[in-house]
Amino acid sequence: MPSQLAMANIEQFTILKQGVSTWNAWRAEHPDVQVDLNQASLRGMRLVGVNLEGALLIDADLQGTDLSHANLARANLSGGNLSNAQCQAICLDQALLVRANLRKTNFDEAQLWLGQMGGATLCEASLVRAKMVNATLAKANLAYANLNAADLSFALLGEAVLTEANFARANLWKANLEGAHLERANFRYTNLQKANLARCVLQGTNLARANLAYASFFQADLMSADVAKTNFQHAILVDTDLRGVNLTKVAGVSSGQLRVALTDETTQPPCELVVPEEDCRDEVREPCWLPPQLVA
Repeated sequence: MPSQLAMANIEQFTILKQGVSTWNAWRAEHPDVQVDLNQASLRGMRLVGVNLEGALLIDADLQGTDLSHANLARANLSGGNLSNAQCQAICLDQALLVRANLRKTNFDEAQLWLGQMGGATLCEASLVRAKMVNATLAKANLAYANLNAADLSFALLGEAVLTEANFARANLWKANLEGAHLERANFRYTNLQKANLARCVLQGTNLARANLAYASFFQADLMSADVAKTNFQHAILVDTDLRGVNLTKVAGVSSGQLRVALTDETTQPPCELVVPEEDCRDEVREPCWLPPQLVA
């Protein structure tokens, strides 16, 4: 028997190899049977619409597999290889993808609510319009990934690598990105209200027209970032590095915010230090994250 099936259920694997319709019919007849495909090789298979809800796929090989519209809610794919897989509109709600290889995987319009992807590799992955509310991506690598219009509200992205990732028009409401690397990432028109970007590296990042109201940039590095027409209303800029930043066209920056930020002669001040009477969309009133030692 092939070594890659040593941990898998051979009978289940054989049924799956007969095709999606046969497999889904078997699952409908055996809804309480635990699917065990740990370490199985499913590389390159066409599994469109397959029902693998709650399946065990630890260390499984799904490289290049077509899982479009499949149901893998609550499945465990930790350590699995899904690189170059087609996962458009897949359901991975509450799935475990810890340390999985998701390089260049297509997750466009996927559902990843409460998905656990800590330490996963998502370099150059496509997550356009993906639903990732409350997802965990701490220490994941999303360099060059495309998250255009994705919903990452409340997501945990602490210490993630997001270099040159595209978050244009994405929703990161109350997302926690503390310590993440965001060099040259694109956040144009992105909603970052009340997000935690403390100690993030945002050198050369595009934040033009983004909504940063009530966000925390405590000790963040924004050197040379593009903040044209960006909303900074009530954002926390304590020890924020704004050297080389052109603030002439920003909205909502007060003199008090700038006094606690790090600036020098290369920082171009706002044309007007006037806080708008009204926030932009989705008005909020309570303060965002602030280091405990600075809370009154």
